[in-house]
Amino acid sequence: MPLQRLALAAGLVALAVSGLFGGLSEVKEAKLATVAPGAFHKGKPWNVAVIGARLVDQAPLPARRAGDRWIAVRATVEITADKSRRDLDDILQLAGVDGLLDRRPTAVFLLRDNAAAGLLHPGLAEELIFFWEQSPTAAVPGTIEVHIAGKKQRADSLTGRRDWLDREPRARVRLPVEDRRKPS
Repeated sequence: MPLQRLALAAGLVALAVSGLFGGLSEVKEAKLATVAPGAFHKGKPWNVAVIGARLVDQAPLPARRAGDRWIAVRATVEITADKSRRDLDDILQLAGVDGLLDRRPTAVFLLRDNAAAGLLHPGLAEELIFFWEQSPTAAVPGTIEVHIAGKKQRADSLTGRRDWLDREPRARVRLPVEDRRKPS
């Protein structure tokens, strides 16, 4: 019994001390810059202009579940890092949209030829379409908030190699969603 009381007392002391130094304070979310649709938000490792959003029945890839619909977001992306990038699903994220199968886009395609976008090169802006699969039981969004993410270049704590890490939202774009589904 005394060991349990000692552990409880130590826990209460730790809680009290963390409260004195702000440990119990409410965490404040970082303020995100608001960017107009079509305007470039410049940063590292990419510059991004979110152009528009549509709700569609079909995408250039099959849905995982019958009846699912797609939210397609069009954006122009230019790599500002010194090397080509493969982490295209890290660039955009939808905020506050119900019924998404994943937080990251299911797929990213090049607008120019509908090919899967796997690699973007520095200094060459490309128009991309980011697809998120959404359940048909979720509410149809009239507007969406798209977060543009950024990363910091630093040494990886495991390998020591410099890389772009610590993905964080850096800006937001609010867009109307054009419903382009075929009437049923």
